[in-house]
Amino acid sequence: MARTNTKERILDVTAEMFRRYGYTGTGLKQVVANANAPFGSLYHHFPGGKQQLGEDVIRRSGQMYFELVAAIFDAAPDVVRGTSDVFTGGGGIAGDGLRRCVSDRDGGARSG
Repeated sequence: MARTNTKERILDVTAEMFRRYGYTGTGLKQVVANANAPFGSLYHHFPGGKQQLGEDVIRRSGQMYFELVAAIFDAAPDVVRGTSDVFTGGGGIAGDGLRRCVSDRDGGARSG
């Protein structure tokens, strides 16, 4: 597995923790512990603290979903089929596609 930089690890861990525990249920100490990062690195990369971290996680996740939807549309023979594929794909296909987007972004270093 290729190494990711500290900022990417923090973003990855935070996204997963937000998904599981929500924004208010996610503590910064737990984020840096799970990201195997020094506490000071959190404020180095996210000087606005938890609010900035949350904003960056949302922007990053939104971009990944945008890329996923675009890839599904691009693979479809027409817009009607593309729309159907996006909405009938459900969580499994969307999740698999999102994992592929992450893997592609990381040079294929990650697995589901």
